[in-house]
Amino acid sequence: MYLQILKTIVAVLYACFALLLCALIMTIVNDKVPDMETYPPLPDMFLDNFPFIDWAMVASECISMVLMAVFITICILHKHR
Repeated sequence: MYLQILKTIVAVLYACFALLLCALIMTIVNDKVPDMETYPPLPDMFLDNFPFIDWAMVASECISMVLMAVFITICILHKHR
């Protein structure tokens, strides 16, 4: 019993440490990024060859929401865990 509680505490502490470290590294890297006006990003050789489709982002978000609803429904209605 106590071993399970200890493992849970260690896992929560590890997750909090990873979250804080990730946020710290992202903050440091964001400060080091050069000015986008002076140094624009490199061109994307793959995506530049395809036309931009306006409705594709909305469609992908709708598909993601449907998949998440299916996932939550399966998790709630699953009888054999």
